[in-house]
Amino acid sequence: MTTFRHRSCVMSGGLSILISLFLLMGLTSNIGGTEKKKIVLATCNWEPFMGENMFKGGVLAEITTAAFQRMGYAAKVEFVPWKRAVELAKIGEYDGLMAAYYNSERAQTYKLTDAINYEEIGFFRKKGSTITYKTLEDLRPYIIGIGRGGQYGDEFEAATYLKKEEVKNDDQNICKLMAGRIHLLISSKVRILDLLNTKYPEWRGELEFVEPALMKIGLHNMISRAIPNYETIAADFNLGLKKITDDGTIAKLMKAHGF
Repeated sequence: MTTFRHRSCVMSGGLSILISLFLLMGLTSNIGGTEKKKIVLATCNWEPFMGENMFKGGVLAEITTAAFQRMGYAAKVEFVPWKRAVELAKIGEYDGLMAAYYNSERAQTYKLTDAINYEEIGFFRKKGSTITYKTLEDLRPYIIGIGRGGQYGDEFEAATYLKKEEVKNDDQNICKLMAGRIHLLISSKVRILDLLNTKYPEWRGELEFVEPALMKIGLHNMISRAIPNYETIAADFNLGLKKITDDGTIAKLMKAHGF
C-alpha cells in the first residue's frame, strides 16, 4: 500500500529545517565572537594632548581607546565644547568625560578612573613682571584670566576673594595677558607652552611660568553615574589601563605622539 504525503506537508517540513539551520548559524556565530560593548566619551580640543584634528585624536584618546579595547569595549571619543560635554555626560547623554581634572563636585557626578596623565597647573605672567606668590592670598591685587568650564582645584575655586575674569579659551587669555588687560592667566603649563610654540611663536619668549606650580593634577576619565553599570565600566577601564601600562603600550603611544 502506497502512503500519500501532501505536498504542503513536505514544504512545511522543509521550511522548518531551513529556519532551524538559520537559527543554529546565528547561535554559532555568536559563540565564535562576542559583540563589543560600546562606550562614547566626550571631551574638548586640548592640544597637545587631544584634538579632533590630531592623529587618532591625540595621545590621551589613543590611551583611552586602547585600554577599553583590551577589555572588550569599542570606545569612541567625540569632541565638543567642554561645557556641553560636561552637561551631556552629567545626564548620561554621553557615557562620560575623557581626560578631566578631579574636583569634589565631579566626584559626586562621575565615577573617576585611575589617572591617564598628570599635568602641572599654574600661572603665567608677562616677562619682566615681578609677580610671585607663596599662597593664593598673595594674588589678591591681580586680575587672573580663567577658561570657561575650567577646573583648577578646590583651593582655587574656594578663593572667591581673587579677581577672576572668564573667557572662552586659553588663546583669549594669552592675548589679554599680552595686551596688559590681565596680570596672570591660569592653565596647564604644557598646554600654554604648546600654544606659544604652535600658534603664537612671536610671543614664545614673552610669557613665563610662575613657580611653583599651583598643583600637579591627574587627568581622569569620568564615567557618568547616570548610566547603568558605571562602576563596572570604570573598573574594567582601570584593569585595561594597567595592562597597557605593564606591557609597554602606553610608553610606545607617548613616544609616537612626541612625549
